[in-house]
Amino acid sequence: GGGMQQQPEGDVLDALLERYTLDLAPRWCAKLRRRCGSLDVSADYLFGQDKAPAGFSVTVKNFGPYKRLRWWDKVYVNPANRDARLYTRKLPLGFLRVQAVGGLDWGSRRAGLSWRVSTAWSQTLQSYERKESVPVGERLELKPHWGVDFSLPALEGEMGTGAGPLDMDVGYCHMSVPQVDVILRLDDEKPLRRRRP
Repeated sequence: GGGMQQQPEGDVLDALLERYTLDLAPRWCAKLRRRCGSLDVSADYLFGQDKAPAGFSVTVKNFGPYKRLRWWDKVYVNPANRDARLYTRKLPLGFLRVQAVGGLDWGSRRAGLSWRVSTAWSQTLQSYERKESVPVGERLELKPHWGVDFSLPALEGEMGTGAGPLDMDVGYCHMSVPQVDVILRLDDEKPLRRRRP
């Protein structure tokens, strides 16, 4: 494993720095949002980075309690890629959750359907992803996307077997912030306060 038995101090520090990392080089996405009745409409611009091109898109999502009342969750349109997608909400099927995505590439006139089956326990205890909402003003919020993969340290030892008396696995933790959304609301809705219908 990640044993660190009998290593010089410099090697131990190098091993720790390789196994505990933080990647803070996010892509930035500017989003203009407006509430239209029971829908949130968002015009988004994702800034390019490295080989990933910049792009404009429009998303229409169900808002708040309407997410549970409708079979569909959101519509996504990316004109530059000539791509449109319709997402269902995660529909319960016993302890499973099923989500379908219908896609249309109007440039090549091809349509397709993809699906995902998951459970409430799909996210392992060693991997975690979230988006956090950080209000900056009345109508402005930052929403960093972040994820972490980790394994907790472990210690084991032996006596009288000829093996080394102690072996320690220092574990690992890799945290990243791949994207930060800058959201400006064009209506009176506050970032963290949602009115009930």
